[in-house]
Amino acid sequence: MPLKLREVRNVGTVNMPFFNEDHEAKCFEQHHRQMDYIYSLNDSLERRIPVTSIEFNPPPVSRLAKQEAEYWLQLQQPDEEDVKILKALKTKLKALARCHRSGVFISITDSAAGILRMHNLTLLRLLHNQAFTDTWLDSVPIIWEQKRTILHLTRNHSFAWLRHFLAQASSLGFNQLLLITGDPLTQIRLKTVTAQEALQLPEEQAALYRPKNSIEMLHFIDAVAPDFFTGVCHNPFLRKEAAHKHLLKKVAAGARFIITQPVSYYEECWRVMADFDAFQKDQHLNVPVILGVFNYHVPCNASGYKAETFEKRYKFWKKLFGYVPEGVRLDYDMGLNGVEILARSINKLKRMGHFHFDVMNAERNGWTVINKGKSFVHELDRLVGVFDHAGEPRQ
Repeated sequence: MPLKLREVRNVGTVNMPFFNEDHEAKCFEQHHRQMDYIYSLNDSLERRIPVTSIEFNPPPVSRLAKQEAEYWLQLQQPDEEDVKILKALKTKLKALARCHRSGVFISITDSAAGILRMHNLTLLRLLHNQAFTDTWLDSVPIIWEQKRTILHLTRNHSFAWLRHFLAQASSLGFNQLLLITGDPLTQIRLKTVTAQEALQLPEEQAALYRPKNSIEMLHFIDAVAPDFFTGVCHNPFLRKEAAHKHLLKKVAAGARFIITQPVSYYEECWRVMADFDAFQKDQHLNVPVILGVFNYHVPCNASGYKAETFEKRYKFWKKLFGYVPEGVRLDYDMGLNGVEILARSINKLKRMGHFHFDVMNAERNGWTVINKGKSFVHELDRLVGVFDHAGEPRQ
């Protein structure tokens, strides 16, 4: 019988398995309809099994020591910041456990948006540790499925740290990585070298250098840990020719899958994606593509949203992705919100035959949106009885 989450408290910490290999997962293959399997990302992409990945951000921390698991496992007297982080971890554990039980993939970022955060492996270790979750989170730990976990990895680490990370991740069974150049961290200032140069460095000097970009990370990982299933990001909305050229270099370096920056249901996005599809066919690219979707969340109340709040979020999104569809502002003006935009985008992906998508910025309601997406109206219906099919007020 599969080990149920509620039974974990009765299992000794030392003997508790890190992964729940017997967890039953839904099967989408007709010839396997009599059995349940847990498919890895690689298997899912090859077999065209529907994949949903919910992205999670580890909590921000103020200093490098708090990125590591050792700090938290030895914690005795939490300071004011630690209390806030522990509260955030408790909330994330509930959301992660809900997604985990639902069978979706979990994607955990690496100091996203240039914010120093707890390491993703640290987050996994802490939420699995029964003594830690009992003491600080008053919750049962999670028994992870490594096949349904994707770890982000940016260039904001030394080559020495990367070696340690890869060895630790491999020993724990996590071998699915999303490599991102990432925004620079002010707390980490290292010189950059190529992977070939890094491989020649003595161990003590490897701690002084980091990769130039995701291409060099691909080369380095291929040299020291070739068994990892590595993917890369692609933004088809910016500097199209340069972005396409850069993507070809990533594929040549060994990228096994691609995740796009967020694609929404707006026509302007799908014109760009049509060009990207044509580019893939022209270049004979057979690397699987996962389309990213995003929760353009702005707090709303009965009176709607505050324009100044939207502008702040808009500037942040523009910095993060380089573009924001104009339809987002129009939708908010018409009374819609980020959750409905997200749900409509997912629904359009499904109708257009895209099975694979990555849900960003939706930790708390990501699974709810996906599970209840059918309750949202078709995007052309807008607000029935208020707006016509062109999105203009009825006369």
